[in-house]
Amino acid sequence: DVCISDVNGTQSVCQSVSFSQCAVAGASMASSDTLCEGDSLTLNVSGYNGTVQWQSKVTTVWEDETGTGSNTDMYTISPTLTKAYRAKIVSGICIPAFTNEIPVKVWPTATAGTVSITQDTICSGNSSKLLLSGYVGTIQWQSFDGSGWVNEIGSGSQSAGYSVSPGSSMTYRVVLTSGPCSSD
Repeated sequence: DVCISDVNGTQSVCQSVSFSQCAVAGASMASSDTLCEGDSLTLNVSGYNGTVQWQSKVTTVWEDETGTGSNTDMYTISPTLTKAYRAKIVSGICIPAFTNEIPVKVWPTATAGTVSITQDTICSGNSSKLLLSGYVGTIQWQSFDGSGWVNEIGSGSQSAGYSVSPGSSMTYRVVLTSGPCSSD
């Protein structure tokens, strides 16, 4: 109880008061900050005091996560797009505390798409154009040199339209990558 007394020590009012320990944010971390679409990673918060609620944002607005484990200190996520994450820590009627932000970059799955060619038979000295459509990822055209696949280095060898002028019959393919994710 907290009591108020006058200068003579006479108590005029007593009131029960309870105190809540305010939230302590702690620190959050992730098992990785980059993942390939379809993969998962685990977020972890430690050194906190209070109740955990994981939040995420794509741009500027933080939203509570609702997945299984979103209110635990270890939360496994499988996002489909790049987001930032943090833990909101709540204790009693105190103002919530927030952990550091964890940016998580999601790389889309590389998709090969469809390759076409403007002319599949050309005369020596002429050119044909290799075209790629419906793809996802970073392009690298390759040619087969008889013993293995070799990256093309000519102008356009990393674009969806690549002009070629082989000196003899040649086989081409395109390899697509998406960040650290496996190629297609």
